[in-house]
Amino acid sequence: MNRLIIICGISFAGKTTLGKTIAQRFGYAEVDVDDVKFHLFGHDIKDEDLSQEDWVRLYAETDKLIDRYLQAGKTVIVASRNFKKSERELAKVTFAFSDDALAKVVKTGAYKEVKCDD
Repeated sequence: MNRLIIICGISFAGKTTLGKTIAQRFGYAEVDVDDVKFHLFGHDIKDEDLSQEDWVRLYAETDKLIDRYLQAGKTVIVASRNFKKSERELAKVTFAFSDDALAKVVKTGAYKEVKCDD
């Protein structure tokens, strides 16, 4: 069963560390916005140098990559972007899932328990 696992939390809450650990432990694909940003704009690009159009392109390309992994039947970890609740809900219905696929959201926060919701 392929899954989309979205890890959300405030900056420096450990989203990337948790995502990488889960991806490595279980052999899941990991999609990182920073990796896509560097691929599109080079390693020297800074967030403040990106225009609104660049951000739209960056997230569109990131979403395409997530969708390709899901279409291939892979479980995907996304931990590098802080989805708002409405964005998490949209992600659950936007990406192409097989009939038995599942979307999971894991919320992390400094000094808080890790929580999961469907």
